[in-house]
Amino acid sequence: MARYGDRDRKRRRSRSRSRSRSPHCYHHAASSLSTSRHQRRQSPFKPVISSHRETESSVSVPLPALEHREELLQALKDHQVVVCVGETGSGKTTQLPQFLHACGAYTSSKRDGDEISQCIAITQPRRVATVSVAQRVAEEMNTRVGGDGPVGYSIRFESRCSDNTKLKFLTDGVLVRECLSDPLLKKYSVVMLDEAHERSIHTDLLFGLLKQVLDRRPGFRVLITSATLDAERFAKYFGKPSEKKSKKVKPCPIVKIPGRVFPVDIFHSKQRQIMGHRGPLSTYVRAAVETTMQVHNSEEPGHILVFLTGQREIEDACAQIRALYKDQEKRSDGLDLRVLPLYGALQGSRQREIFDSVPIDRVRKVIIATNIAETSLTIDGVRYVVDCGFTKQKVYNPVQQMESLVIVPISKVSAQQRAGRAGRTVPGKCYRLYNKTSYEEMAQETVPEIQRTNLANTVLYLKLLGIQDVIGFPYLDPPDEDSLLDALKQLYVLGALSDTGEATALGKLMAAFPLEPKLSRALVESLLLDCSHEMTQIVAMLSVENVFIEIHRKRKDHDERESEDWEQRMLALKEDGLLHEDGDQLTYRLLLRAFESKSRKIHDRRALERWCEDRYLRFRALTMAGSIVKQLRDIIDTLSRRDLDAVMKNNNRRDLSLDDRLRQALCAGFFMNAARRCTMETVYRLLYSDGKAQLVQFHPLSAMCYSAPPEFCVYQELVVTSKPFMRGALAVERRWLDYFGNDKLNVSNSQLYALCGRKAPVEAKVQEELMDTSQVNLVDASKPVTVTADAVAAARARFLERKKRS
Repeated sequence: MARYGDRDRKRRRSRSRSRSRSPHCYHHAASSLSTSRHQRRQSPFKPVISSHRETESSVSVPLPALEHREELLQALKDHQVVVCVGETGSGKTTQLPQFLHACGAYTSSKRDGDEISQCIAITQPRRVATVSVAQRVAEEMNTRVGGDGPVGYSIRFESRCSDNTKLKFLTDGVLVRECLSDPLLKKYSVVMLDEAHERSIHTDLLFGLLKQVLDRRPGFRVLITSATLDAERFAKYFGKPSEKKSKKVKPCPIVKIPGRVFPVDIFHSKQRQIMGHRGPLSTYVRAAVETTMQVHNSEEPGHILVFLTGQREIEDACAQIRALYKDQEKRSDGLDLRVLPLYGALQGSRQREIFDSVPIDRVRKVIIATNIAETSLTIDGVRYVVDCGFTKQKVYNPVQQMESLVIVPISKVSAQQRAGRAGRTVPGKCYRLYNKTSYEEMAQETVPEIQRTNLANTVLYLKLLGIQDVIGFPYLDPPDEDSLLDALKQLYVLGALSDTGEATALGKLMAAFPLEPKLSRALVESLLLDCSHEMTQIVAMLSVENVFIEIHRKRKDHDERESEDWEQRMLALKEDGLLHEDGDQLTYRLLLRAFESKSRKIHDRRALERWCEDRYLRFRALTMAGSIVKQLRDIIDTLSRRDLDAVMKNNNRRDLSLDDRLRQALCAGFFMNAARRCTMETVYRLLYSDGKAQLVQFHPLSAMCYSAPPEFCVYQELVVTSKPFMRGALAVERRWLDYFGNDKLNVSNSQLYALCGRKAPVEAKVQEELMDTSQVNLVDASKPVTVTADAVAAARARFLERKKRS
């Protein structure tokens, strides 16, 4: 059971008494409430909100953004870039777009050069936030999203916009793709980058791209907004020289919208965050459950928002809270409890349940969410926040070419954002499941995604935009050079880049699809093999979240029973003919075909959902896959014959069976992710792992676990949890790997730097250091100097270290 302590010396005398009254005793860390000393000594689970505040919370208070409307519009009129720092609840996300629309200066038909710009783009890092914000703004403007209304949105594989759209909400990734066809973004008069502090990879890329657009479009405007932001740094990045030939930069203006609408009390627990080799050691899930129940039992009406790291934890916590609530006595006032999960893979209808209106004096909602609820989403009535202090991040290792999902402590910025959720619509409280020392040790900001993710798509976009030197691109926070070189290598071996580093005809075709390069390469190959119709089904299934529903159990029996559950489910699918012996991708196609066939026969949505549940399949994933298939086929229909002819080859591979053609097409995209079976049938060794014998296994939910193991296979991705697992595994033949590899994987660093129009810096540095060494050690000039691989590696490491310091 979690315990909470206060290190305030004035309260030490009363600790024993407070502990006897309540198992939880919080440290009141950052109260913005002017409560009396007597009130602060009370248990935080007891009501401390005065009747005066309750009266105030019922009165509609104008959002602070309104007071800064004229200041913001004037700044945008006078400057190309404005940075807006608004605290949580200031109305920056919903109100600023409406200010820009209402003023008429950016949405009326006007000419910017030869083009008409009459639309405002507002970006969000997440799809759920993009849709919900668009719906909220449309509601406030008394209109509807899409159709002939002024508000629309566009996310990957879904768009609700028209020629009448004036306010277009879109994910930052969609705007990056629009840059490919419209590098100057001529249809937009203003681009507003919201939640910039999250530093998604696409937002960071847009910083550099918009900076180039600003130089070529004087009438173009950029508004950067966030609740917490290093404003001076951004202002300097987008600033301009104060004088010609001067290195001094005049920063762009900063508009600050201070203060939350309502105050928030913050309490820290006694628990310190402790990280082990495989993640946190603290039992924060159980602590979150206990804290949530005590808030419900002791505090006044108001919804509770609980932050956990992922789907498994959320479903586990939901089950625990429901069980505890069922077993306990109800409150004297009859306040009911409704537990709702929220994560990206959740079905859309269940996601929308969190916004359903309920009588707040009779029903308390408990929303248990990932950091998807950290920004932009406003859930009316949330008064209490429980923050576990951790988040799940995807981290890419360019050396091993492996992505890992790791749980790490959040940043201070994220902690502030989470606390702010409690003060959006009423005064609130935030219970942090970590002590103040842990908070002080947190990083100030989240590590930018561009410094911890696979950059292959990013580099391809830059190349298609004509940016040759992707290493020297003006990133706000440059990614590690090894990551950029790894991305260049991926694109080069896939055939997307030529020997000179320019995008090839194949690379241009790959970029036509909003997919990662390996998938788009497989789809292009399927066009050549005349099986693209079927390949779109496979690619769509690989593009959605996990198709299978995972079973969540308590940790004590998790390891023993989970594998048994998986085996029973997969064998049941095999009996139904829905498991393909050649691998997961072909199995996914069978599942989607069965779902679509059932959809045509069953018109009752609930019956179709039950069909999916009986097979532990995600209804939302299969529905989304069907939508993606249609859009991919629409894209294929728009491809020009000329672009297709440019990559066509004369071959006889079309005579193969359909399954073999599909496997070959997938091999074309994933041949570098190849593995060979060891003597143990369940263990494989990666073929291309920089000389290291990396051993991997099939994921327990892989179809390959239930058929004869092939000698060679390829996989979609490696995921490291308890051990390295191959996800999306497919049987292939050695000759296919040789055909597509064709010695491309043996690429030197010099070749990779040449793809950027650069010379490799290491060789020059090595020669310089060798010259220095020869001058110091003039023992025998007649003996040749031997350059070992270790010496090169050591010199390169020293060079990179010096470069980081400079």
